[in-house]
Amino acid sequence: MSAVMSAFMPRPSAQGCAANGVQWSAALAQCQYRWPSRHRKQPADAGTDFEADLASLERILPPQLAISESSMHGYGIHARKSFEPGRDIAVEHAFIWAAFGKKGLKRKTSFNALELFPHDTSDIEAKQSAVTLTLAVLQRMTQHVELLQTWFRVCCKGPQTWRCLPATKLALERRLRHAREILAKTSVNFQITDEEFISLDLQRIGAGLGPATVVPFCFALLNHSCCPNAKLIYRGSEGSLTCTRAIEAGEEIFISYINEVDEVLSRRHHLLELHGVKCLCPRCATNFATGDCWVNSWVCPCCKSPIEDHAVQCLCGAVVTCRDRQERRQREQAVWAALTQATCYVVKLASARKVDGAWVNMALRYVSQAQWEFAALRPSGSQARVKAWAQLRSYFGGPDLCLDSSLDVAKFWRQIEMDFVKELAQQHEAISAESTRKDLSIGDARWARRLVAALRLYELTSDTLRLVRVGPRSDGGFVMLDTGQPIKHFLSYGVGTNVDFEWELAMSGTKVHLFNHTVDSLPRQHPNFSFHQEALCAEELPGVGSTLAEGVQLLGTGPSALKCDVEGEEFRAILATDSEVLGRFDQLCLELHWLGRPRCGDAQVKAMALEKLNEQFVMLHAHGNSYADIVDVAGCEIPDMLEVLYVHRRLLGQSFRPSGAGLIAGELDTNRCPFVPDICLRGPPFAADVPHP
Repeated sequence: MSAVMSAFMPRPSAQGCAANGVQWSAALAQCQYRWPSRHRKQPADAGTDFEADLASLERILPPQLAISESSMHGYGIHARKSFEPGRDIAVEHAFIWAAFGKKGLKRKTSFNALELFPHDTSDIEAKQSAVTLTLAVLQRMTQHVELLQTWFRVCCKGPQTWRCLPATKLALERRLRHAREILAKTSVNFQITDEEFISLDLQRIGAGLGPATVVPFCFALLNHSCCPNAKLIYRGSEGSLTCTRAIEAGEEIFISYINEVDEVLSRRHHLLELHGVKCLCPRCATNFATGDCWVNSWVCPCCKSPIEDHAVQCLCGAVVTCRDRQERRQREQAVWAALTQATCYVVKLASARKVDGAWVNMALRYVSQAQWEFAALRPSGSQARVKAWAQLRSYFGGPDLCLDSSLDVAKFWRQIEMDFVKELAQQHEAISAESTRKDLSIGDARWARRLVAALRLYELTSDTLRLVRVGPRSDGGFVMLDTGQPIKHFLSYGVGTNVDFEWELAMSGTKVHLFNHTVDSLPRQHPNFSFHQEALCAEELPGVGSTLAEGVQLLGTGPSALKCDVEGEEFRAILATDSEVLGRFDQLCLELHWLGRPRCGDAQVKAMALEKLNEQFVMLHAHGNSYADIVDVAGCEIPDMLEVLYVHRRLLGQSFRPSGAGLIAGELDTNRCPFVPDICLRGPPFAADVPHP
């Protein structure tokens, strides 16, 4: 449930799916961190009061809405009748807002912060400060207002870990400074501590389902889904809940707290950091399992089907070289520039009212040409095309273009309006289709068991060997074995905006070869760096990717190591590499992706790759990525994404043994997501052998 409904309610039964030996874990369907830090648990003796609070809140809901048990978790808002796409479901005035000249509503159920705390600034953060101060005043007077008392009883406090984020911390400090200035200029005898202000401000962030200067009331009960059926739009203090696809009577109403067209990891990242919500909707499960999210894709020049930006090869077999990728981006930039220039030119010509219509029509042809070229780059319904059509719509929707001398402009605008609606409909259809894939199996049950068995963890038995963390404590660092001898050569596949790990190795004298096909250059340079604009592939693809066998040829004599963070392509690359080539490395720092999903290969591909590594290496360290999920594979709960360290047996001799305790996240690790507890690897396959079925 969203910000207002903070208490944990009885969880629904696990609705995981079982197919071909793979069972989605109860931890995934009923995880206690489903809505991390967004809710506090309901006290054991508070059931009756909470039900009464729900009844009180339901009495002020619009009559077409009701509160009932959510299909996701806890409670949510449901429709009492059916709605067609485009229809307004309900309208509500915000609980608190900040706007000049707006009067409060009757019964004091809505409050204008600028009436309670007037100030002579239009600064957005000053308005946010006034909203938080109003929230503090109302909280102290709740004993006199029953409805507000109910609202605050079920309202969450917000994830306090937010205050540790650098950007959030600076914003909190700025708003606190504004609050002090506002209080100094008012005659209100009101005192608030820094801690109280920050706590309420974080609580308001958690309830923010609209502009930053609005605190919703009833609409704060709306749950999130990455495949929503409604959209919430605020116009001033008034919020309008609009249906985006058909809603049946009794169906729960979902909105998206973020931009739902983003890739699944981006969606989860922003949901956790902005709202403290870990979404486990059907679309997220499908995206994690299959990678299907083509609303940010490109058009394949050969088969015209969507292809993801980082893909090196289309399903039709066409190879996307680095040069193709660069030309594609340059072409899109040129089309955007031409589109903007042409539309501005049309507006200027049409607004002059004395310009020959032939010039206007010529400019319209330029717009049509840019529009056609853009459609050849991005698939229908993609985020970029919707944005482009929206820009055209905004340019041509003005009253200045309704001229008798430019009837073609009005005709063109009507066509753009129709195209925009079609693009939105295509996008909604694509997002809905991503949620309907049923087959999420990773393969045969025997291979699933071999996959988890291959993740057996080992521990050191020698005092002369120790594990150390290289690189930053945050994302980007890896655990390695300190043998007392420096690493001479290092291959790093999948570098991006952070090369701190590689930088620390380079500073120690290691020659580092860095590979990535999606970036043009490194964020930092070092004399020991050599950058290669190539992807890691299972087979050689000239102009875009190379194999591990080719990368090994760059190594000289002396100890060498490998790092791979290539979004799931590591399994096929390892399988395609000779054991002799893999044996050239002393250590392997790998990020294993989608272990419990069919994405980037089924259980057989992943099991065979890990078993191939285990022939020469042992896994001495592992750490789960808390942004991903914990899934059940062959009866074992494993993180879907796992950072691991493999060390060659020749370095260890007999100084290792199977771990009997597993791993508890400690000083060598860092939690990727501060809003959920770090992952402990205490059960099989990490701390014990996989039990026989």
